[in-house]
Amino acid sequence: MGKEFSKLHKTQRKAVTEREEESLPEFARKALSLAVVSSWAYASGLFQKNPDLLKILYSLPNTVSPPDDPLNAKALSTARLKGVDQDTYRGLGTRSSPNELGRMLEVFIVLCKDATSKRITTKLANAAIQSYEAKKAVQAANKAIGRI
Repeated sequence: MGKEFSKLHKTQRKAVTEREEESLPEFARKALSLAVVSSWAYASGLFQKNPDLLKILYSLPNTVSPPDDPLNAKALSTARLKGVDQDTYRGLGTRSSPNELGRMLEVFIVLCKDATSKRITTKLANAAIQSYEAKKAVQAANKAIGRI
């Protein structure tokens, strides 16, 4: 698992630092952000009993070629849920709150289980945020129902 994550980080860093546009340092370090590291590790553990899903997660560095980066840092930074996220929200993978970790985990789950194209895109990131928020709402509703 460590070797696979190292490959993701190295590919992310190389793709971003070698391109002329949007070569922001935070995009190059995206794999090392707390939300991405912990969510990727959790997804890796979650998929241990499903080799097909694990293979998709591990092949993320191979899904694009430079100048595109495997985490699509630009797409993650622009992803947001209208009506829920504030204007100051900087996108996925920038904060370390439990909400942010859950949203980032959902990116990897949606990528591996539901996406037809096994690449992180703006649509995928936005769908993952919406999926996470929906699951959170269902859990809160079930908790409230349980109290009556």
